[in-house]
Amino acid sequence: MRNLKQEFQEKGFVVLNQVLDEETIQFYIKKLYEVGTGKIKKSWTIPDGVVANEAFWPVIFNETVLKNVREILGEDAKFLQHNDLHLGYSSFAWHRDGINRSYKADWPDWQEDTEAYELMRCGFYLQPEANDFHLGVLPGSHRLSGLISEEEFLTYDQKLSNVENVKAKLGLKDYLKEKAEWIKTKPGDCILFDPRLIHTGGEFEAEKYSFFVAYGNKNRHFDQHYTYYRYLRKDLHYKAIPNALVEQLKAQNLYAGEEKYRQKIDGAWIPSTAFSFVANFFE
Repeated sequence: MRNLKQEFQEKGFVVLNQVLDEETIQFYIKKLYEVGTGKIKKSWTIPDGVVANEAFWPVIFNETVLKNVREILGEDAKFLQHNDLHLGYSSFAWHRDGINRSYKADWPDWQEDTEAYELMRCGFYLQPEANDFHLGVLPGSHRLSGLISEEEFLTYDQKLSNVENVKAKLGLKDYLKEKAEWIKTKPGDCILFDPRLIHTGGEFEAEKYSFFVAYGNKNRHFDQHYTYYRYLRKDLHYKAIPNALVEQLKAQNLYAGEEKYRQKIDGAWIPSTAFSFVANFFE
């Protein structure tokens, strides 16, 4: 029998096949186009898009996903405000989604001596198999002592530099691509992953439709992560959770509150102007 908690802890991700039915998939594809009405670009991402658009709130409460989230994190897992909508958009570089995009022993994402890092991103993918989208992941890259050796972990981390990413995008040798596991998504699949896991989106045909939500156990890591996206990443324009959604979260024991973490968050990654330009170019 599949041990999801062990699988998630060791590899840093779990794949749930087809948690959304065809009717739901088509509903959300339609809603993505509606949300994107008036956008100049055909491909886009909207940070905090799930929270900001009521039509997408039900994905937060998807029974199949929540059952698996709670199996991995425990029954008291809460909704974490780190979410987005994507249409035709795929990340242009290998990256992590946590506060610290690279490894340093004394940075908060890597400090688990007193409080475990128990956060999870959930990516829903809607595009047809024929679009041939693959998500690239590096199993074990979310934890220094685990599935891979310390030497391999540190090598992966070194390859996350902007120079290495641009070289890979230009078609030069991509070390991480060769080491990655490539997950071909089916319509309605959901991939649960540790935000520290190194990953990237692959190339695809036609359109790509996806959205992401997050959960976690409320401790220092949860509070820092919430504060990072809600307040430090001003470029993403996160806002307070609407009162109506707060009430729904409370009813499902998923509301964690919105208190800002008041202490310094070492090594918090804030994109430079140059990085934002390159990212925008490769959308």
